[in-house]
Amino acid sequence: MSLDSEPSGNEMGNNTAPVATFNDITERKQTEKSTRLSRLYGVLSKINEAIVRIREPQKLFEKVCRVAVEDGQFEMAWIGLADHDTKRIKAVAKYGDDEGYLDSIHISLDKDTPEGQGPTGIALREGRVHVNNDTENNPAMKPWRNEQLIRGYKASASFPLLIENQTIGAMTLYAKKVNYFDDEEIQLLKSLADDVSFAIESADIERQRLQATEELRRARDELEARVRERTANLELMYNITKISTSSLDIVKVSEQVLESLVKSFDLTQSVVYLWDDQHKELVPTASYGYPCEPSNPISPQSLDSDDMVVGAFKSGEPIFIANRYNVTTPKFAQESMEKAELLIGRQLSSSIALPLTTYRRTIGVIAFSWSEARMFSPEDVEFFISIAHEIAVGLENARLHTQTERELARTQLLQDVAIAATTRPDLQTISNGILQALKKYINLKSGVFYRFNQKELVFKVLSTLNFDETPIAKIKEFSITSEEFFSPKVVQANKILTHNDDTLSPERVAILKKLGAWGNRYVGIPIKYRAKTIGVIFLVFKGRRDFTQGELALFNSIAHIACQAMENTRLYEAEKKRAEELAEHRKNLEKTIRERTQEISDINIRLRHSEAQHRQIIEASPDAYFIFGNNKIIYANPAALHLFGFNKTREIDITILKNLIRSDKFKELESLKGSQNPVHLGEITIVRESGLSITVEGIVIPIIFEKEAAYQYIIRDITQRKEIEKEMARLDRLNLIGEMAAGIGHEIRNPMTAVRGFLQILGTKEECVKYKDYFDLMIEELDRANSIITEFLKLARNKTVEKRLFNLNDEIKTLFPLIQSDATKSDKNIVLELAEIPDLLMDEKEIRQVILNLVRNGLEASPAGSDLMIKTFTVDNDVILAIKDNGKGINPDVLEKIGTPFFTTKDNGTGLGLAVCYSIAERHNAKIEIETGRNGTTFYIRLKQFEQAMPAVELKPFAF
Repeated sequence: MSLDSEPSGNEMGNNTAPVATFNDITERKQTEKSTRLSRLYGVLSKINEAIVRIREPQKLFEKVCRVAVEDGQFEMAWIGLADHDTKRIKAVAKYGDDEGYLDSIHISLDKDTPEGQGPTGIALREGRVHVNNDTENNPAMKPWRNEQLIRGYKASASFPLLIENQTIGAMTLYAKKVNYFDDEEIQLLKSLADDVSFAIESADIERQRLQATEELRRARDELEARVRERTANLELMYNITKISTSSLDIVKVSEQVLESLVKSFDLTQSVVYLWDDQHKELVPTASYGYPCEPSNPISPQSLDSDDMVVGAFKSGEPIFIANRYNVTTPKFAQESMEKAELLIGRQLSSSIALPLTTYRRTIGVIAFSWSEARMFSPEDVEFFISIAHEIAVGLENARLHTQTERELARTQLLQDVAIAATTRPDLQTISNGILQALKKYINLKSGVFYRFNQKELVFKVLSTLNFDETPIAKIKEFSITSEEFFSPKVVQANKILTHNDDTLSPERVAILKKLGAWGNRYVGIPIKYRAKTIGVIFLVFKGRRDFTQGELALFNSIAHIACQAMENTRLYEAEKKRAEELAEHRKNLEKTIRERTQEISDINIRLRHSEAQHRQIIEASPDAYFIFGNNKIIYANPAALHLFGFNKTREIDITILKNLIRSDKFKELESLKGSQNPVHLGEITIVRESGLSITVEGIVIPIIFEKEAAYQYIIRDITQRKEIEKEMARLDRLNLIGEMAAGIGHEIRNPMTAVRGFLQILGTKEECVKYKDYFDLMIEELDRANSIITEFLKLARNKTVEKRLFNLNDEIKTLFPLIQSDATKSDKNIVLELAEIPDLLMDEKEIRQVILNLVRNGLEASPAGSDLMIKTFTVDNDVILAIKDNGKGINPDVLEKIGTPFFTTKDNGTGLGLAVCYSIAERHNAKIEIETGRNGTTFYIRLKQFEQAMPAVELKPFAF
């Protein structure tokens, strides 16, 4: 309500008492408030529009102040930002009736000063809205009261501007009425300040985004430059890695690596050195930039030399020389580059030596140089070290591979030499076999096997290799005093001698040229028996490289085997001679017996050695060998343990060998005691520990083992051979019948067609009507015979097939309604389990016939109410079609004959159905396998994805 007061008068015109009038202004106040709120909503709307359009904070501040005054009808509006360094507030935008107000006042952020207690200072400092609704009576407004009242500012409110919960400034509004700001209006204005804060924060984020985008662009440009710079290095690294893994030849890898480095870095000179552990030196393996003339060879580097290469190898650290003429360049580096200049005939200024280190082991050094000086950045250093590591890995792999191959070749050589030494008791055959074995596995140029007669001191040639065309080949015997030959020196030294031990007199050089050994390396190997030389093997190899300790050890092993062979031959010849003398000198029997007794004693010693050798042969034999005695297995070789499925002899269960260890054979052996004649066991089936049945053959011989009667068995596994023989016989029968079918099928069909035609004609004649039933029966039988011939013709091996690419699953799905119908008629069900398989190249009609034949056979074998499973899956590169019934299984006698033409167990069967299936499978390079048992039979058809034959994989049963 409002109160109006005025004086009242009487009729005489005199004033008496005042009169008060009360007016109800509620509705007017509500109208004014509603109007003011509507203006504020308009202000809020316009400012939000400005926020959307204006991205620059300064322009936005100015727009907000203008809208607040012009549309919100505030006296003045301004926005200030905090300056925390000066603790003052800086006005950045204003609008309205200012008249120098902001220039005349001071507002502080310090809460301890009066200038910091106003609405703007509190809003900035505490981050909350602060309202002054009565400037004249509010004590906190004292510092600014006069200036505000002069300009009509009777109320004010300050709203904080926040970014990420941090106050950065404030928006202050001035009104000309006391108590102008109520709660609802404060909330609207606070929303306005929040929107402005959001706009400031968005602008700041946009500024940061633009700044980040610019920084990202600069970084991208730098990255692209760096990528371009490193792309060539990465390509080189790829080539180095590819070269290192593409070959196992050390020289080839080294040469290709140098070629790649030369192209990439324009090298003037480069060398790869590898460590020779035998000679303790770094040997050049490949080089670039050196002349081809042998007058300037690259010498190996010993560890005593003061050289860049040696320094890098010993320290395991790379050496980089940017400029050899720099005063800081080490003297040893300058001298190394001077040596290289003398060899290549060009000036060198910059050089690198990189150790080739792998698996914590330095295997060599790669060194290269440039004619011009060049600087090496840290990235260059790191890159060259990476290249050296890749090269080292490749060379080490090649070295290990070469070493492995060499060891395998040596092992095989010793085996072949041992075989050659035990073939025949004939020294010429044995010596020739040993030389041939050496030629096969060693880079042998030529060789001679000499026998040395210690009594006559004469060398006799037993065998030669590649000496037939030389003049020296005519000399078959020479004395130990001969200076032309190398073998006498070997006998005198009583050890292996090489070309380094030879004395090169003019006569010696001449004989070496005749032998073809001049300019090559050669070795003389003594064959010693009881410390005395009984023969010499002289071998010539290509090249002049020294022999390694491994090669010399190999020669010693060969000499040991040759010694055993020669001694065995000597014993054989001695025994033969003594036997002849025994018949000739019966009168001196007593003397001969004494001599024989002594000889037997010596022989027993040698027999013990032979027994050890025999045991080694048995241990390595692929045939099973075991000894049975005292109702147990006394000994079994590794092949026997593997055959029976055991790890140790004592684990063998003799119950699984009951078919081998048979008493009836023992009776036969008893009658042969003393004769050492074997009893042949024939073909026997045994069941291994794992349950697998195998077929074996062998012999049993009665022996005395450890002073006890025993039986020696020698068994060979012939399971695979029997299966192959069985399969070959079946295929031969099938092919023979197929060829017969192709030859006579058409000849039979033609007359049958004529007979059928005349029977049809006779059946239509009136005088033959009474025989029509007979004619129909005859025609029906002819048709049946024709169908049999049709099936018969399908057995032909050369039958034309029309193959095309299609999916076996699609064909099964196409046939499914037909075979499901057949199954339904006999109260059975078809179950499909088709996995994803690739398309195959097949004859659709023939594959369809195989599926129908096997499915119908399975339905006939299955009981009513059972399921027949059709399943497809893949094993390696093969597609498997499996058809499983739930019948009683197939009798083993019948199983052996399955697929044989005209064999059938059905009353009305032709015996051609499965034979045709096998024939079709053969034409498709496929294989049919059968798994049968009491729970049913499964037919597996293995179809290959490719034409070429793939290795067979054992098919494991699958669960239905």
